[in-house]
Amino acid sequence: MSKSSVAIERRRKFAEFYFKDPSSAGKAYMQVFPSCKKTSAWAQGSRWLKDPVVIQRLSELEEKAQEVAEANLEIDLDRILSEEACIAFLNPKDLYDENNNLKAIRDLPDEVARAISEIRETSVAGGITRRTLKFHAKGAALDRLETIMGFKKEPIGDTIINNLTQILVSIDGQNRGKLPHEVG
Repeated sequence: MSKSSVAIERRRKFAEFYFKDPSSAGKAYMQVFPSCKKTSAWAQGSRWLKDPVVIQRLSELEEKAQEVAEANLEIDLDRILSEEACIAFLNPKDLYDENNNLKAIRDLPDEVARAISEIRETSVAGGITRRTLKFHAKGAALDRLETIMGFKKEPIGDTIINNLTQILVSIDGQNRGKLPHEVG
């Protein structure tokens, strides 16, 4: 093995140690060079974090970890859209049975149960249990869906309103001929 391939392999190993424990580049460096002094390891470890080989290896490890996480959790765009849709399109009528009684949690449709963010049960006088359901924010879910789906339109921003206000102020005669950004 040539000197350069050994140096590259050491940098790759450093990246792997650092990826496992990103709290200290010095510790990762000392795992590659166990006889190195601590002060040197901290300095050299910091330098190696800027090395292209290390950066590339860290990127590879992050990508691989992301793929594993997605595979294990079955995360994909369809699932994200499905969760957001459950929140955004929750129909409160689905919480009740045909007699207008609140359904038991186990009897709620999956789409409704997935929109619940919190369930609290408290005992009140007479041995009655009060159940409080809190749902994820519907408006926020709709905003996220609009963004993901590309439906989000640019709102009329404060900048446009401020510019129009300044233009109207400039018409009063005092600021005639000035541009909006010149009006105080």
